[in-house]
Amino acid sequence: MGNGPLREYLINVAENVKLKSGSYIKTFHMKSCPKYYNDVGFLLAPSRTEAQGVAMCKALACGTPTIATKVDGIPGFVIHGYNDILVKPGPVELRRVILNVVKMSTKDYCKMTQNTVN
Repeated sequence: MGNGPLREYLINVAENVKLKSGSYIKTFHMKSCPKYYNDVGFLLAPSRTEAQGVAMCKALACGTPTIATKVDGIPGFVIHGYNDILVKPGPVELRRVILNVVKMSTKDYCKMTQNTVN
């Protein structure tokens, strides 16, 4: 989302890896963020450093679980396995966890989404 300085770079990355689905939202209003968070199965936040993680807080408030890295302030507001999944930074671990979440049972996934707002 947005029209920041990395826009063209990220569009090129998506095209180069032949992203099968997804879209780029150029402009949006903050009041429409819940719609976007609710349209996805989870938020991926592969930060190497993160003071608080505002996007993760917004996603959790909308009932969207996150896969986030165990860095800085992130472990302070999420509970691994309850409303979020925390991983060590790095592509190998992120890939492993994403594949596990995609294969997660509907029951376990629904429980995690309910826990995001509790």
